[in-house]
Formats: sequence, C-alpha cells, structure tokens
Amino acid sequence: KNVLWTVDSGQGTSSPVIVAGQLYFTSFTDDERTLHCLDAKTGETKWAKSVKKVHDENGTRPAGPATCTPAANGSHVVVFFPDAGFCCFSADGEKCWQAEVGPFYSMHGISGSPIIAGDKAILQVDQLRGSFVAAYDLKSGEKTWNVERLDGLTGGYSTPSTITDSE
Repeated sequence: KNVLWTVDSGQGTSSPVIVAGQLYFTSFTDDERTLHCLDAKTGETKWAKSVKKVHDENGTRPAGPATCTPAANGSHVVVFFPDAGFCCFSADGEKCWQAEVGPFYSMHGISGSPIIAGDKAILQVDQLRGSFVAAYDLKSGEKTWNVERLDGLTGGYSTPSTITDSE
C-alpha cells in the first residue's frame, strides 16, 4: 500500500545502502558479479557495473557470491565479491580499482562487508586460516596496511567498525 517503487534485484543477499540519494546493492548471474546504483527516490537505474569471477569460493546458502554489502561515502563505493575481488567505483560508476584477494579458507563462505573510514577502504576476512583485516587507499587501491587476526573453526561473518576518540 505505501510502497513507492520496487525493482527486481536479481540473485544476491547484500543489504541496500543509501548515500547522497543513491541506493547501492549487489547481485550475481553465472560468472558476473554486479554492483547496482539506483536513484533512491525513484528506483530508476543510474548504472550497473560488473566484474568477472576469478576463482571458486564455497558458500552455504543463503550466503553466495553477492552477500557482502557495499559501502559508500558519496564520492566512492566499495564492494567485495569473495570470488572476484575487492573493487572501488566512483559515485558515477567509473571503476577506480580492483584488488585481487583470496582464495579463502572458509567453512560457510566469506560474508563480512567492507567499510570506508576516512581515505581508507577496510576489508576484514575471518576464516579457517589466513584471517586478516586490511586497509586500502580509497583513491589508488594500494594496500596500506594488513594485520593478521586469529583464525577460527568456522571463520567469522562480521563487518568491521571504527570509533573515534572524542577527547
């Protein structure tokens, strides 16, 4: 009754993100992983950009190739597809960079979402072995730091967060 608009979102379980009037979400078909950008008020597609799968990853349903939620800050949007890489696009859909990551060692699949913190894109991957959190320069895609994390029996599925010191 009170629905303003609907769209077919395809296959994928990422959450939608709205920043600066643009709604972002991910989907997948065959070997393509797609980031969609819609006008948040009208649902009209502004752009959709795809990258190709580069290696196989396991995943227990409902997880899949488009489970991780994008992060955006108004000028950039980052998206992580475990089998295709960590990617950054401008708010108008131009591909800025793509970092190869993986393969991963996870029982149920990798589903933690990236975040943007200042001029860094942060990616956390908790898995059976080789767990890490890493920061990438938002503009260049260069990895600026990487910290190993404890490995777990089933991995982890959380998204990192940041805090600021208010003093």
